[in-house]
Amino acid sequence: MSVRAVSWALNLGSMTQKAVLLYLAYRAREEDNCAWPSVNLIQVETELSERAEDVQTAYTGRSVRS
Repeated sequence: MSVRAVSWALNLGSMTQKAVLLYLAYRAREEDNCAWPSVNLIQVETELSERAEDVQTAYTGRSVRS
């Protein structure tokens, strides 16, 4: 887990975005802050909506519908 990434995630966005970012911070390696879980795994682990748009928007910061 990356403490730096957790601190960053707590100060950003909506509750959905925070959930996704905190999950990524949890999965990130301390030495390089990288984490590459699939959108499906993020949905399962965070128990967010099954609608991929919700998680993808939080994950990328862009709406998939635009």
